[in-house]
Amino acid sequence: MRALWPSAFAAVAMLAACGPTAEIGESSRTGAGQVADLSPGVVLPPTDGGMDAGSTSGSSDTGTGTESDSGAAVEDAGIVLPACADDELPSLVEGLGKTKSLLTGGALDDAEIAQILTEGADPRSLVEAWLDEPMAKETLLRFFGTALQQDGLEMEGFATMFDEASMNLGGDYEGRLIRNFRESLPRTMLQVMEAGEPFSRVVSTRGFMMTTAMITTLAYWDARPVDDAGVGRYRGIPAIDRVTFHRDRVIARADSFNPSHPDFMHFSQPEMDANCPGNGAYSRDRKADLHAYRVMFGRADNEICSDEDVEPLMTPQDFEDWRWVEVLPATNPGSRTSWLDVSAIRSSSQLRTGTPRVGFFTSPAFLGGWLTNDANAFRLNLNQTLIVALGRSFEEQDVAIPAFDDALDGEHAVPGTSCYGCHSRLDPMRQFFRQSFTVWNHEQMDAEVEAIPAEFLFAGVRASGFGVEALGDILASHPQFPRAWVQKVCTTMTSSECPEGAEFDAVAAAFVESGLDFRVMLVELLVSPLVTGHECVENGSGMATSIRRSRYFCQLLEERLDFPSACSFSRTVSDLVESIPDDGFSRAAVEPVIISQDDLFIRSAVEKICEQLAKNRVRTELFPVNEPQVALTNIVERLMGLAPSHPHHDEVSTLLSEHFAEAQAQALLINGGNAYRARQTALQSAFMIGCASPQVAGIGF
Repeated sequence: MRALWPSAFAAVAMLAACGPTAEIGESSRTGAGQVADLSPGVVLPPTDGGMDAGSTSGSSDTGTGTESDSGAAVEDAGIVLPACADDELPSLVEGLGKTKSLLTGGALDDAEIAQILTEGADPRSLVEAWLDEPMAKETLLRFFGTALQQDGLEMEGFATMFDEASMNLGGDYEGRLIRNFRESLPRTMLQVMEAGEPFSRVVSTRGFMMTTAMITTLAYWDARPVDDAGVGRYRGIPAIDRVTFHRDRVIARADSFNPSHPDFMHFSQPEMDANCPGNGAYSRDRKADLHAYRVMFGRADNEICSDEDVEPLMTPQDFEDWRWVEVLPATNPGSRTSWLDVSAIRSSSQLRTGTPRVGFFTSPAFLGGWLTNDANAFRLNLNQTLIVALGRSFEEQDVAIPAFDDALDGEHAVPGTSCYGCHSRLDPMRQFFRQSFTVWNHEQMDAEVEAIPAEFLFAGVRASGFGVEALGDILASHPQFPRAWVQKVCTTMTSSECPEGAEFDAVAAAFVESGLDFRVMLVELLVSPLVTGHECVENGSGMATSIRRSRYFCQLLEERLDFPSACSFSRTVSDLVESIPDDGFSRAAVEPVIISQDDLFIRSAVEKICEQLAKNRVRTELFPVNEPQVALTNIVERLMGLAPSHPHHDEVSTLLSEHFAEAQAQALLINGGNAYRARQTALQSAFMIGCASPQVAGIGF
């Protein structure tokens, strides 16, 4: 099939010209007259006002480009961006097609195109329907995971919560538990959105979507706090001073965790090494409670002689039983949820702890993703919280005088120095965290630390209060909150920062008027020209184009090929997907990390993924070798998403059929006249064209 690549990728370039034309390597909004090319090795001639299509750029560009004022051209990184012109914009059909593909991976069907083209029709009903599709919910979960900076939790941050350098849990339970904590806030906010509750709960909620495994772990952490000096002590009831493992005794796991049973903290371990001391039984005193926790999750981690998987008390279902759980303050030590009583936890919708949990910024995924220490003491966490909640970060020149300076670090913030500007506001604000948490992310119980007052002084708002609960309430009512979240969604959908003007203001106003209903904001934004690009917007410079980042590329392939493992059906494909950028975030950066430019590595990865898919799919019911017309139709209509009534359907179908005929003729010569192999090779080549085309591998074309 490689012999057919030159003509195949020439056809890709031709297909690009069928839609709105733009240089896919540009990170900002572009005008018409530039041809997109995703094909490696194909260099197209430069066009007026554009770059050479074979040019590449570094992957460090976040794709946030500089916006121009309406009616004026600007220069961004050496690229002259033309002013927006109505005759260069995509149609509403094309714009909403992009919206649907990003939400669900699917494409517009004929009925949807007809509705869009009907005079006076409101496209909001289409977006409402798309938001109800399962794939849209998956898209939103991934968006929340990144926007709330929850999907950065790794083993190191997870283990720190246990006052350990690493954790060993049985089987795949450690990975499952980390995924639970990563998914908790995204699932929580999806639930909030679907219930029509104010999205400000993202910073103020005391309720979360949790699993039994999560509740048990949070209750365990609450029973074993670690102070600022790094000293941990077990305060659970009853005390756990020793655990004993038995090779030759049969003890039910539930009995081992039952404080009323005589075998409490005695564990059956038939897997015990015969060389272990103690004649088939040995005990551990140091961190005995942690040894018990590990057994609950299927691991006997005993460095003396035996470190192995054992029978867990937890079951796989304990990582899947998601439900809404209210986190309530424990009024006395005896009212705390006991991590030992897993049977009761499985039916519980409450968690009582001394450790406060409120909003996204106290979640273990957020705290574990941004580890602090006694030197930083939550300054980093506070700044990341402002970035997530308000889309703003500290700037030295934005200086106001705090009402008190009790929390000010004298060593780092001497008046008159360059550090003073930030520290004078940052240190009193980080005190909201310090009043609630130790630097090990456990409950703060030091009265001297709690007594240092906290003050919020940022972006025009001054307020005071105690602990993370007060911080959540302040953020929830901050005037910057609604606009920040409109921008986060808009940037994600367009791959670059959206221009703030009349259209942006209208969406933000609708969000506020709805009582911060996130779904209302989504619908208003996704039909807005800010996202669809079908009209010029104030302070904008035309349509936005981008590569399709890995999460959207894989979602599209899975949906349109009806192939859930499209990006993971082989180790080769899984590795190649890693070369395609995904959305992310970074320390102290307000803008999300969104790579919109292509480069040779990305192009090569797309090409090779499409080649592997072509070999795997061209033989299935969708792409039958003996019915080439059926296969070609499905490449155009399913894979590329061009329904029969789509304005580019017929032209693309003709181009693809011509390519198939040419490729089949060449393949007959190469394959010694074998008609079946020639058809298969030609269809694989056609599949690769569709798969690597801008309609699939790009956004906004």
